[in-house]
Amino acid sequence: MTNEYYENQENQENSGQNAIRRTVGSNEIRISDGSGESRITDDSDESGEYHKSDENTSRQTDSERSIINDAHGAAGARHTPDSTGKTANRIFVNDFSRNGLSKGEIRRRRIRRRNQDRAIRIALIFFTGFLCGSLFTGLFLRPQAIPASAVANNPEENSAAYDETAEPETPDADQPPLGIVVIDAGHGGKDPGCMESSVWESELNLQMALKLQAKLEAKGVQVLMTRTDDEVTLSLAERAELANDHKADVFVSIHQNSYTSPQISGIEFFYKEGEPGSEALAGLFEENIQSDGSISSRGIKASGDLKVLRLSKGPAVLIESGYLTNPAEEKNLLSDSYQDKLMGYIADGIIKFLEQEA
Repeated sequence: MTNEYYENQENQENSGQNAIRRTVGSNEIRISDGSGESRITDDSDESGEYHKSDENTSRQTDSERSIINDAHGAAGARHTPDSTGKTANRIFVNDFSRNGLSKGEIRRRRIRRRNQDRAIRIALIFFTGFLCGSLFTGLFLRPQAIPASAVANNPEENSAAYDETAEPETPDADQPPLGIVVIDAGHGGKDPGCMESSVWESELNLQMALKLQAKLEAKGVQVLMTRTDDEVTLSLAERAELANDHKADVFVSIHQNSYTSPQISGIEFFYKEGEPGSEALAGLFEENIQSDGSISSRGIKASGDLKVLRLSKGPAVLIESGYLTNPAEEKNLLSDSYQDKLMGYIADGIIKFLEQEA
């Protein structure tokens, strides 16, 4: 055999002894053979490409490059997210990139979602507390009536119309009553009426009804009250039946009004439609109010849909004393002296009506 054959055999044996090793914690592959050592640096970027730098490219053969590439691929396959070094970190980041979110973005979204859940829970707690408080107030708490002495008199009232210091007239016990009048303080008990002021409508109605009772009894009128306290609950039919059973000459129901607009004000008189006596009685009330000039009036009106008037068999009038939603009129209606003056005009109208019917 020739020298060329032995040289080829020696080269194959030397190439089989080549050693390939991966330096742990670095990104390079070292290839050693009998003549020297080649180093290939792994500078892979985030795209996964590897940039190789060969310190001994002049000695690298095609078979060596094949071995290097195989070794490099095997080393890359062994890289896991738990491995140390740049390659492991880049693989970990790439996993998040493939999902469309970075680690920081995921953390920010979790914090934002946690804050939203906390805000919703707090809002639900406050809303539940508000509902419970409103329910408790509506069921168990009612505003206390304002004492008459605590309410300032209206300076615009006509104090000359009635002398509050005068002694009430005492009827002669031997004379028959001038007539029978049933006074109905609207609402009451479980039905407080409208609440547009510091007192319930039912309480204000009762205050005025008791004043009217005293004035009529001082004139010799027999008065029957549908209720004398604010704990009694009566149906509309029961109120009308009381007047019908006693054959009352006059039935008067006292109420307060309210409206969505605070500009609306004035007293109103609703009479039983189709009953001449009811219209005449309401006209006397309106005439007395108009003579004062300081009380706003909206006139008399026929009403056939008010059950308490419809069920009454005699002359019947429902009085809406004023609008609690109007600040100026509310102040008057809460005034003890204004109530006294207003009920004085109503009492005079009833007396005049009874005298005409006698």
